[in-house]
Amino acid sequence: MEIAICIAIILAIYAGVSTNGIAMTDAAMTAKAKSEAAAIGNAIAQYSLEMDAYPEKLDDLLDKQGQYGPWLRELPDADPWGNPYQYKYTDDTGFVIYSYGADEKDSGSSVDEINDGDIGFIGK
Repeated sequence: MEIAICIAIILAIYAGVSTNGIAMTDAAMTAKAKSEAAAIGNAIAQYSLEMDAYPEKLDDLLDKQGQYGPWLRELPDADPWGNPYQYKYTDDTGFVIYSYGADEKDSGSSVDEINDGDIGFIGK
């Protein structure tokens, strides 16, 4: 009986640690996506300031253009969930760089707002 109680206690502790580990992993992945999107967003803003236009594609941030750039040494291969970062812009209202997040679905984020589930950065 005592052995069964000890095993039950060990399993309960293990289950609690496993659940917290998963939650911390999700939080860490979200934080990484926020950080990467902000870094890319800052590079886009600097590009826009120097080039008087938004880049057509994210790879433009890696190229030297005249006396300016490159704005990033490298782009992340993917967000923490393995999907490419999304980039949208309009010449008159700004840009958005975002990850689909843990649900891996586009929630329709735009240059005006980051919608539920997406993680990103909006620049004007």
